Amino acid sequence: MPHLRHLCPIALAMAMTGQALAEDSAPPSANAAKPGHSPALAGESFYQDKERGWFWYEEPPEPLPEPAPSTDPAPEKTEPPPPEAAPAPPAGPAPGSVAWIREVLPKLREAAIDKPSDENIQAYYYAQRLMMDKSERFSRRSMEVIRNDPFLDEDLRYPASNAASDALASAAGRQKETLLKMIAGNAGIVFFFKGEQCPLCEQAVTALAALEHRYGFTVIPVSLDGKPLPSGAYPTYQTDTGLA
Repeated sequence: MPHLRHLCPIALAMAMTGQALAEDSAPPSANAAKPGHSPALAGESFYQDKERGWFWYEEPPEPLPEPAPSTDPAPEKTEPPPPEAAPAPPAGPAPGSVAWIREVLPKLREAAIDKPSDENIQAYYYAQRLMMDKSERFSRRSMEVIRNDPFLDEDLRYPASNAASDALASAAGRQKETLLKMIAGNAGIVFFFKGEQCPLCEQAVTALAALEHRYGFTVIPVSLDGKPLPSGAYPTYQTDTGLA
């Protein structure tokens, strides 16, 4: 306190001693340090430990070294393996589908043949009827789709009516004749034949003569046996020397 600085040393010591006795007689809860708080080096801790005297120059206690962190790796937690699930049965084709009928129908037929009971025969023919119904629905639906699609309708590409088909056939014939005449001007026909024992050779002569006279093809006859045709066609033939 400020007014104590004017007292003599003896009075000052008595005053401090009286104050210390008063603090010692106070209830313990007033002077006791709160748990969890370390006392200061001087001040209130002096009166609680006055038998030690003045200890202004005491060194504070060294802090305890913190334990070094462990370098050992933490053990890995091993979880028990999950229980193995039972394998699912292989999924087969859906009942009533084409794949199902393809798989079941032979078995039903074999069962009906091996044991021709009413149940086995009925099961086979019911499965066969199911397949026939599917085929009929597919055919009817296909006709509807094709009829409504100009790129799939065959009647639009080649009509079935007599007048339209005749007109298309005539146009195609004219184009074919033009193409054959163009080919005849750049290529010829080599006709290999036998003079004896070749009944088909005489029939080929008729077709070759039509191509020669109608489109202008050049026919080069080559005899395989060195003999002429019995009809005398193409008398200026050549004998085959390995060309055939």
